[in-house]
Amino acid sequence: MKPEKAAEIIVSGILKNKGNVIVGNDAKKAIFAYKYLPFLVKKIARQTMKEFKS
Repeated sequence: MKPEKAAEIIVSGILKNKGNVIVGNDAKKAIFAYKYLPFLVKKIARQTMKEFKS
């Protein structure tokens, strides 16, 4: 996604007083996964953070 399009989505969400603004398909997929498989997403996040710290 081009930065201009992302900015447009973010500004639109702010103007509409949305609590969450989802930008991009990856974000949509992550939210969907967390909604239905929160334990798996948390496990993957923990593993990623451990690798990142190493």
